[in-house]
Order: sequence, then structure tokens, then C-alpha cells
Amino acid sequence: MLQKLENAERSIVHAHHTDPFFQAFLDDYYLYCDGNIPLLFTENETNNARLFAGTNAGPYVKDGINNYLLHGQQDASIRLKQGQKSPRIIN
Repeated sequence: MLQKLENAERSIVHAHHTDPFFQAFLDDYYLYCDGNIPLLFTENETNNARLFAGTNAGPYVKDGINNYLLHGQQDASIRLKQGQKSPRIIN
């Protein structure tokens, strides 16, 4: 899981594996940004609506960051929260 940590000086992302098996082998990581900037997160869910004309498990699918940045879909990703997919820095 990726999560933004609260910090007034810079944006920080905490990466933590939620599976107990992997927690024994993988350390937590912290990604430090150059300044306090907005971050985008999304879940690691396939966009079934787009690929298979099905139903999505939730609103934040894998291509949510792409849809936010390239197509202007403001609700396509979770802003300043947490998710399973890599954050993207936006300006």
C-alpha cells in the first residue's frame, strides 16, 4: 500500500506491503518529494468497464492516473490519500 504522510515541508509517500508473508522480507520505503506537491493514487484494479464492457469493482482503476492527466477526469484518481498503484507527481 502507498500512502501520503502528512508533512508541511514536502510530500512523502510511505510504501508498505500488506501481506504478512512479504512483510518478513520487504522493508517499508519512504519516497521524499522536492517540496510539498499534490500526489495522485489509484487502486490496482483492472478497468473491466473499458476492457471487457463489464463492471468495475470501484471507481479508482489502474488507468485512473492516465485518465486524470490526459483526459481531465478529475474523479479518476484519489488525490492526497492512499492506494495500491504508484503515485504520480503533478504540477
